[in-house]
Amino acid sequence: LLPLLLLLIKATHEIRVQSGGVYKRDDSSPGSSFQCFSCMSRYYGATWQFVGYNRIYVEPISFTDDCQDPTARGSNVKSTVCPDKANCVTLVEDIRLGVGAKGYIRGCWSNIFIYGFNRTGYPGALSSHQFCRPFNLSSLVAGGRPLDAQMQVCSCAGNMCNAGTVNSSPLPSSPVIYLLILLILLVTPQL
Repeated sequence: LLPLLLLLIKATHEIRVQSGGVYKRDDSSPGSSFQCFSCMSRYYGATWQFVGYNRIYVEPISFTDDCQDPTARGSNVKSTVCPDKANCVTLVEDIRLGVGAKGYIRGCWSNIFIYGFNRTGYPGALSSHQFCRPFNLSSLVAGGRPLDAQMQVCSCAGNMCNAGTVNSSPLPSSPVIYLLILLILLVTPQL
């Protein structure tokens, strides 16, 4: 019974992190900084200076189509060590070029933007909390004058944790639902 309960709690936590639940990272365990995937979709590299991305973003280790799924077979996306124990982040931008085009940006919270993330409110919480949420680019950046673009941003704590896909439609995340399911399973007689 206890292992089942622990598994349920872990699954509930993972689903809430993926679906927008906000959780503080557990910093009680000593250790070094995280390694995070560092990449941007090839589109950003092709338009780096023309569109002005070089005035907003820190250049990643690579511009690649593999940034969409850095752990896919054949993918060769490199990682970087985050200097300050901040979370890894993934940003997914709806690019206004064509229908359904998305740009992927992955890296450390501390070295995505030249001027850094806005350190207040939800953008600041991305550094030490795990959650996903939509943002306007202008609310994320601490300085400069970025274009106003819509993006989904997820933060996570752990080595190379920013490999996951970012869903724009969250899953239900109430722990009460999962506890009710557990109680039903425990109370229902075994067949």
